[in-house]
Amino acid sequence: MARTKAISLIQSGTTTVELAEISGLVIENIQKATLASGLKSQSYTGNPATGSVEYKRFANAKSKAYGTARAAGKGDKVTVPPVTVNLDQHMEIVEEVSKFDLDTFGISNLMARRADNHVDTVAAELDEDFFQTAVINGVSYEPPATLDTIEKQVEGMIQALETVKNDYVRGVPRNLMRLVCSSSFYGQIRNYLDGTENPNVDTAAEEFRIFHGVRVYSSVFLPAGINAVLMVEGAIAQPVVIYPYADPEKIPLSNDYGVSMFYDYGTKALAPDLIFFFEEGAGALGELTVTSEDSETAGKTIISVAETPLGGRKFVYKTDVTTAPEVAYNEVLNTAGGWTDLPAGGEITATNGHKITVAEVDVDDNKAKKAGSATIVVE
Repeated sequence: MARTKAISLIQSGTTTVELAEISGLVIENIQKATLASGLKSQSYTGNPATGSVEYKRFANAKSKAYGTARAAGKGDKVTVPPVTVNLDQHMEIVEEVSKFDLDTFGISNLMARRADNHVDTVAAELDEDFFQTAVINGVSYEPPATLDTIEKQVEGMIQALETVKNDYVRGVPRNLMRLVCSSSFYGQIRNYLDGTENPNVDTAAEEFRIFHGVRVYSSVFLPAGINAVLMVEGAIAQPVVIYPYADPEKIPLSNDYGVSMFYDYGTKALAPDLIFFFEEGAGALGELTVTSEDSETAGKTIISVAETPLGGRKFVYKTDVTTAPEVAYNEVLNTAGGWTDLPAGGEITATNGHKITVAEVDVDDNKAKKAGSATIVVE
């Protein structure tokens, strides 16, 4: 006996209920699947469905000599600067489904199958944006040369966050820290633990969970070139609204149906001072692969850099007649020193045979992190 056709399910009115159940499962699974969902701040006011929510960060109280408030006739106001996070990323997953598939599987079975993939897609996107935001807004951890082992480097990073003091924090307890490592860096820590006599760590298990009092995770969604991100739980906000699946819609002039899921989200660093990232090779000038090729425009060349700048950074360049300009790690490269932003597309006016150096610098302070040189080609 043939299965009940999907179009009959739609007409019967039962599809909406079944899709709502699948939607609820998708939302629940995304909350479980994303690492970001366990690290982001939940302390907001407002309704994300309206398009924005507000977070507050209380400043520390300050003591004053007895009688100060009495003399002034008032006490200090509580400093609570609000941070608005807009759900400005409007995303969709829209797929076409053939009527044959609907007839064969039924809408509920088909959507249940696709829902698993939708969960993975949304979870990956949220985690990638979450950690990209952490790196763009966080503090670069640059271990000194004396920290020459992975144990010393990780402990140094933990201490850097632990000792942060400002108007909002007086040191950070380790039980509030979360260390998220790339797969390779996580493996290096694991190898260190495997070679150490440590009865508290099961070397046969995949995860070691805690390192020096800090909870540890492994993620494949850290930006390229980042060993680890260390942060306080709640330092980043990422409100998300996922809308229920809608009934399949007939695609005009075809025998197919469209199945769609829509979601909105926004990501913002609430406490950038409590986010540290550890870049591969941090503490020493990295290398860029720079090439020059003739442009079709007379007197111009196209400068290409094989590497992509890290989030929160940009490329700048400087030319010289005979010698490529030298760059030191963390040297400030700005317009006062003759450095210019490399334009999109890399086309610049230059002279054939001259030398050029391109450097990757922080957007905020123009401190150099990587550099590379080439000979200019202009025909």
